[in-house]
Amino acid sequence: MRRFDALLIHQPAVYDFRKIVHFPGPFSQFSIHTTAQYIQIPQGMLSIADYLDRHGYKVLIDNVGERMLIDPSFDLESYIKQSHATVYAVGWHRYIHGHGALEVARMCKNLHPDSLVVLGGLTATIFSREIIQKYDFVDVVIRGEAEKPLLKLLEIYERRGSIAALLNLTFRDDGRIVETPLMKPSENLDEFEFTRIDLLEPKGSIYTLGTTPT
Repeated sequence: MRRFDALLIHQPAVYDFRKIVHFPGPFSQFSIHTTAQYIQIPQGMLSIADYLDRHGYKVLIDNVGERMLIDPSFDLESYIKQSHATVYAVGWHRYIHGHGALEVARMCKNLHPDSLVVLGGLTATIFSREIIQKYDFVDVVIRGEAEKPLLKLLEIYERRGSIAALLNLTFRDDGRIVETPLMKPSENLDEFEFTRIDLLEPKGSIYTLGTTPT
């Protein structure tokens, strides 16, 4: 079993696109480099993974959307079951990934109920209250910038401490929805690194298709 402190997951737009008949919308005409399943990862995932890695955590960005697209026999459920992480962080950046993000988050919680399931990204930020209110398999939504909040969340969760004082979070506490304040936006991006392709699998995930998943 592969073990990580944090597994960052990029999913296809439609989780079961290989099994159901679906018709991509007009916006898919602009996704010539990512296919209608939008498998190109958001750049911020590289920065988040690097930030955790630099602070001593074992982290991986896993583009399961590309694995599913390239290999028709790829079984995501078995794959997630064999990949254990303290935190499963599912990116819901582009709105088009709604179905995939929620279904993958649900799968992570069902297979690893003791792990923390986190959503992040632009769309998750906008709908953080609705997500936490409606989907009990999502433990936390990180709003806005995620590098520093996710690091703090991982540190606190490992100690089973309270996350109430952390910034940028939306979560449940005794049945009520808690939204912590947003951090001051980063003024200098030089503290972040956006080129950590070594933390990404499969290796061809950013710009090219056709790479055999590792």
